[in-house]
Amino acid sequence: MIVSIPVPEKGKLLVKVGQSVDFNTPFYEDQVAHEVKIIISDKIHAPSKKIFQYLKKVVGETVQKGETLAEKKSLLNTTRYKSEWEGILKEINHTDGSILIEVATSKSFIKKAFFSGEIAKIEKGTVHLKVNKMKEYEGKESEVFFGGRVFYMRKDAEINEESIDGAVVVTELINGYTQIKMEALGAAGFVTLRSLGEKTGTSHVLFKTIKDYEESMKYSLPYCIVYPLGSKIVFYG
Repeated sequence: MIVSIPVPEKGKLLVKVGQSVDFNTPFYEDQVAHEVKIIISDKIHAPSKKIFQYLKKVVGETVQKGETLAEKKSLLNTTRYKSEWEGILKEINHTDGSILIEVATSKSFIKKAFFSGEIAKIEKGTVHLKVNKMKEYEGKESEVFFGGRVFYMRKDAEINEESIDGAVVVTELINGYTQIKMEALGAAGFVTLRSLGEKTGTSHVLFKTIKDYEESMKYSLPYCIVYPLGSKIVFYG
């Protein structure tokens, strides 16, 4: 059986085919980035709310240093703003006429794997993980890609840093106090049947049916991955 892991477009992949991977394995290396805010409306003397009319780039596109980012033409002259930065256009703000460019720095970081298994194949944009068992379910309300080892929250389960740190917590329902405690202990995410009791910045997805939740608890596979596109939940081992 194969579990597919999306790979960031940027960054250097640090795993190879045939390698056994666990949560201590370096997955990829990428550059640390920071965001630069540029008030384009001031640069070309244009109304903030109409700034999109003058931009030469859209969100998600690469910007080169020295490249024309915005241009305003009139009968007498043309005003241009050329980028002082190289990076990715992340945001256009029509309220203050600004843009955000994500600029890579000379510093780098290494992201460790959030999955465990043997690398069977590597394609552009995807690592294929060979596993022995796999169960897949539909989810809902997932906005991010996350995963890790699984902590199944049963009545006799012991909640401490060793059991929770780095784990994805699977449970039917969790009260606000326990949720906050688990976040403080380092929970990597929550997979629940009912909505969380407290608002959270921790990754979260809901089971679509009680049958899926009950089956996941029955099989208790040790690892899981949650995909935001379609909110797919994959348990494996």
